[in-house]
Amino acid sequence: MVSTGLAVVVHFSTLVLASAYSNNQATHHYRQDWRSTRLASVQHASSTVDTTSPVLPGVATFESWFQKLSGATCCTSVVHSTFGRGALRGLAWKSTTSPGTPVPIAKTLLATIPSSAVLKSDYNVDTWDADLACRLWHEVRKGSDSRVAGYVSLLTQGDNVPAISGSEVPASTALNAVRHWTVAQREHLQTCNAGQRVLDLSQSQEAKWKEKYSKLGDSSVDSSVPTWEQFRWCMEVVHSRAFCGVSTSGTVSLLPSIVAPLVASYAGYLYTSSQVNASYGVLALLATIAIAPTFVGILRPSSRAAVLLPLIDSANHFESADSTIDFNVLANAFELSIGPNCIKEEADGQQQLYISYGRKSDTELLLNYGFLPDVPCDNIDNDMLRRQMADAFVKRNN
Repeated sequence: MVSTGLAVVVHFSTLVLASAYSNNQATHHYRQDWRSTRLASVQHASSTVDTTSPVLPGVATFESWFQKLSGATCCTSVVHSTFGRGALRGLAWKSTTSPGTPVPIAKTLLATIPSSAVLKSDYNVDTWDADLACRLWHEVRKGSDSRVAGYVSLLTQGDNVPAISGSEVPASTALNAVRHWTVAQREHLQTCNAGQRVLDLSQSQEAKWKEKYSKLGDSSVDSSVPTWEQFRWCMEVVHSRAFCGVSTSGTVSLLPSIVAPLVASYAGYLYTSSQVNASYGVLALLATIAIAPTFVGILRPSSRAAVLLPLIDSANHFESADSTIDFNVLANAFELSIGPNCIKEEADGQQQLYISYGRKSDTELLLNYGFLPDVPCDNIDNDMLRRQMADAFVKRNN
């Protein structure tokens, strides 16, 4: 637990998240002094993006929505941009005043996402992913009427946020995940045991998704139920972009946490003061109140959630990035903080903002995310990229 002023901030473990390619070759570290204060650095973003890029449709609508989102903040140096010769979408780190953006030399609050803009499900249950997928599809069907319309625009890559209906399926958010590979592209993976295991896991994952889908109902009878293809798209979004971990979204435990130290201090005052003749019964009562939150915390089951966090999940992955995501109980919002290892200079001179998805094996990256470290995506066709990833996987895991 991290305290910031009077705010109560609870660390939110990053177990699952994805976007695109992890450029581990970018190793330049800038340790210039970032003089912005914590409060001054979190303003509403007012960036300009090139929406003509084939990987940026939906971004303009997202950023317009985010600027109007109550409680949402982001450092103005952060904008959506393209990388890998225009083939990838991510977050660029750009100066609003001069070229050569200073990089923070210590952990700095970068963005705040209010809970009102977050889709979540109970991670304690086996159907957490299907539940979150259905909540996402419910918002997708609403189109511009959705409370997360800008986020829907980003995911569906549609600037006008059309309300998807019928059997229409948005473009994949993890196009090069192994589930999309052709038979010929999978053949090279089968040359090693680890590669065959990826293919077996992909097949098993698909079967589990279909089993969960079968319990939703009949989409031909109930229009609120997505088709299998639409549900599969939502599950891909969830498994490539959702954060899973411990969340304390409730406020019931907050009051005892604040009152307890005050009560303990008062009990100490009564005990040591020569002017007050407090009975042992009163002191015992005050002591019981003071330690109550400890027992409540032990006895109360942990609340674990899976969440989709707009903007934060736009950042690409670098395992050594010193990023953290926290839940601020008082603000009822998620906060992204970054350090100097989160900013990397790319081959084209751009600085990209990375976060860490945690430790991810090559197997997990191929299964859910569709990229591998050290396999650059430089605007080459998908067939060549997938073959390069298969070669790299076999070489590293044979």
